[in-house]
Amino acid sequence: MPLNQAIFLGVVQGLTEFLPVSSSGHLVLFQNLFGWQQANLAFDVWLHLATVLAIMVFFWSDLKEIQLTEIKAILIGSIPAFLAGWFFHTQLNDWFHSIQVVVISLIITGLFNFYIDANIEKSKVHTSEPVSEPNGFIIGIFQALAIIPGISRSGATVAGGVYRGLERINAFRFSFLLAIPAILGASSLQLWNLNQTGFAQVEPVPFAAGAAAAFVVGLLSLKLFHYVIKTAKMEWFGWYCVVLGGVGALLISISIN
Repeated sequence: MPLNQAIFLGVVQGLTEFLPVSSSGHLVLFQNLFGWQQANLAFDVWLHLATVLAIMVFFWSDLKEIQLTEIKAILIGSIPAFLAGWFFHTQLNDWFHSIQVVVISLIITGLFNFYIDANIEKSKVHTSEPVSEPNGFIIGIFQALAIIPGISRSGATVAGGVYRGLERINAFRFSFLLAIPAILGASSLQLWNLNQTGFAQVEPVPFAAGAAAAFVVGLLSLKLFHYVIKTAKMEWFGWYCVVLGGVGALLISISIN
């Protein structure tokens, strides 16, 4: 893999994994736009592990003080995504090669962001209260939707938190604490699927550069998302996703004709 491609994909991963705009959707669009082959599985795992590390660094104080109730909520909230991945894993490859699925899903992600922006002021659960197990499960259902490329995991889970009445910062915080087992679980499954040939494709320099880019940009995007959600300007992301999805749909229409 060329070094510039690895760094570019790392930046895209770090930026879009955390912002509510869908990392998978952007990676599919960029790979098709530039004619790049889909990144090999080992590189994908490497990027995701870098983003998990960024989450743990950003939320380190929260992780040190997390309560048992919220640990249970995170574990219960991880069940829907696990089940979705288990039952729909055969469809995932088709979805990742379908631009039509991606552009429709990006528009849905935009609608999630509009919903958050319109309802975030109505949240009633105080920030200091740990997320309950029932709320964790409902937010986990929203997270399960993000197995579809183009559906933002963070956008869906924050929308789920707002739907359940969580205060904005608590919804943001729980969204990313819930991401840790989800990303680690998906990465473990990818590692399981890696055969000897897959490990032989590891390229130390591009992989390290891509992971470093994903980590640094991931931390910056977490800070940006934290700022935006405090100012209740989620419509910015909503318009971005709707426009991107609309442009993608237009390009598909032109190519067909």
